[in-house]
Order: sequence, then structure tokens, then C-alpha cells
Amino acid sequence: MRTTHTAARLVLPALFVGAASVIASPGSATATVTNLVVAKPSTGSAYGTGCTYDVSAAVDASGNHPVLVEGGATNDLVVLDVQNTKGALITFKWTPKAEGVRLIGIRQDGNYKLKTVAVKKGINTGSSCFAL
Repeated sequence: MRTTHTAARLVLPALFVGAASVIASPGSATATVTNLVVAKPSTGSAYGTGCTYDVSAAVDASGNHPVLVEGGATNDLVVLDVQNTKGALITFKWTPKAEGVRLIGIRQDGNYKLKTVAVKKGINTGSSCFAL
């Protein structure tokens, strides 16, 4: 009987951990983001703070609402905007606020498409915008 009791002590925690991982797992992992395009700066190769650019991608109809993300590294990405459209080509407006090397992209469920870009101080003249 002692063997059965020990086996029960080993099996029950394993079942609990297995159930917890299923409960904690995110929604559908089948959603995909493809064809990420970040509009090119009007002058030069760097993006300017205070300037606005289109960020587009194709997203899956089966997933949750896509979000625009930005950050300095993959572990500090923040959500900037959410779209209600799914299963189509979507476009977000992105206005960088921080200078430096940035990651910009679109996430749907746990799937990301990211692009590394350089952001410099921007000058917005009203009719055009450029990075110094």
C-alpha cells in the first residue's frame, strides 16, 4: 500500500502541472502574419521621431485581433494599437517616439513579424517629414 501512496503523490502533482499548462496556454497558435511592410522614409534610410509611417501585413481570419507592437528588443515589445479587421491586409499608422534601433511589427496571437529599423530625431514640416 505504501507503494500506491507514493505513486499517487507523484502522479497527482504531474496531472496538476499538465492541467495548469493547458489552462495557461494562449489561444490558437495557427494564426499567421505575413508580408510585413514598413513604409520607407521619404528621405534617407532612417525613420524620424514624430513622423508617421504605414505598417502593413496580411493577417489570418482564424486568429484574434492583430496588434501593432514596438520595442527596443523582443522582450520589451509594447502594444501601440489594435485592429478589428481579421483575414485581410491591414495597415496601422506608426509614429516613432524613441530614437535608436527599434523593432516594429505586427502580432496576431503568439505570432510576430518584426522589422529592425533605425529611428533618429525627426523634423516634421507639415508637408514632409525627415530624420536628421
